[in-house]
Amino acid sequence: MKREIEIKIREAYQTLFEAWEALRKHQNDEAIRKAIKCIKASMETVRKTSKYLFNNEDIIKTSDKIIEKMNGIIRLERRRIARALLIERIWLNPYLIRLVEKGTLDLKPKNILKEEEARIAVDHASEVYYWADSVVFKLIKSNKIQLNNRS
Repeated sequence: MKREIEIKIREAYQTLFEAWEALRKHQNDEAIRKAIKCIKASMETVRKTSKYLFNNEDIIKTSDKIIEKMNGIIRLERRRIARALLIERIWLNPYLIRLVEKGTLDLKPKNILKEEEARIAVDHASEVYYWADSVVFKLIKSNKIQLNNRS
């Protein structure tokens, strides 16, 4: 499981990098697609970690355990969790994904999506990725002995 988590967080990082590159090249639709992929991979990583360590992948139900292991400021960590879940709901909306993949009203995604949407998507992906990475790092670090025994 540890290996799967490491692969998934690396995938999230790679797609975030690709999203930034697409944004730099003004490929707004591609930047949004990559940002969505990064958000999805980041959240899957946190869920896998939560399931592995706490036997439950529901982030809300395990949030107190996550916060305790993070040794962070409770209010700040709750805000980060809530923001990650909100961002996930916004960008993993099936209608939005369909629009980004196929377009609508006979318009291609590149003719619909502006740089502002792409920048917001990539910023949101960055926020979720860095939160997920810190959660995974701290949870794995705090449970290093158990992870080594389970791998």
